[in-house]
Amino acid sequence: MKIRAFTIMEISIALLLSTILIMMCYEFFSIVNREITTQKKNSDNRIQELMFRKYIETDFFNAQGIYLTDSGIVCKNDSIEIKYEFQDSLILRKYILTDSFELLTLSIEYWNDSLRVYELGSIVNKVKLKLLQDDKKLSVELNKTFGSDVYFK
Repeated sequence: MKIRAFTIMEISIALLLSTILIMMCYEFFSIVNREITTQKKNSDNRIQELMFRKYIETDFFNAQGIYLTDSGIVCKNDSIEIKYEFQDSLILRKYILTDSFELLTLSIEYWNDSLRVYELGSIVNKVKLKLLQDDKKLSVELNKTFGSDVYFK
């Protein structure tokens, strides 16, 4: 009676083919995982940039007065005071809670009409920010026109 079985050569070829297939699948999943991680990081950075722009534009344009502080600006309304602190690699928005944005500050210019502002407590109606986020340069420019009541307080 003859027993049916695979030869060593057939088993070796099957193992070789399955090893190649497993290596291809592993490499494919590695590439996909790397791409997903990169896309998530880009998405998170974009969300952070958009949130910063939304907050600072809303606070800037709703403010009844914007004043220069030692670390940034403060946007004041009747009962609200929102502070923006510009640090080297972080921007803090302090209101009830503190929001932080991982944006590298390259340069900041504070203006009142056509004059640069350097004195603490001065009124600011224009801010020019140059920021960096993962090798991507961002520019934010905010302008606000105040009535005479702000200048004579």
